[in-house]
Amino acid sequence: AEVQTKTLKPVFHVPNEKQLFRYYYTAVPLRNVLSKWSGNKPVPNSFSEFYDNSPRVRGNMYEELLKYKLAIRYYSEALEKTNGNGTEKIVLLGAIGYAWEGLG
Repeated sequence: AEVQTKTLKPVFHVPNEKQLFRYYYTAVPLRNVLSKWSGNKPVPNSFSEFYDNSPRVRGNMYEELLKYKLAIRYYSEALEKTNGNGTEKIVLLGAIGYAWEGLG
């Protein structure tokens, strides 16, 4: 069998990580609001509801970028800031576990 010596070219590349994060900080909360929205309730018009740069969202983004150490850092920060909600803690602990698994 012939060994391929060419390097792979990225299909999609955003050279500026900050730009990608800015998009993600808006896309995640917008998706959440629209998934809960029904025609009977007005769509929130406050921009703050459509922007979330919380540690949990940052953890999600770093996990998507396969930067597991940073994901663990932000998930842990989110876990520290969680106010007694058992479900939220379980979700964050699961996310930390998946990120550790990604590290190998």
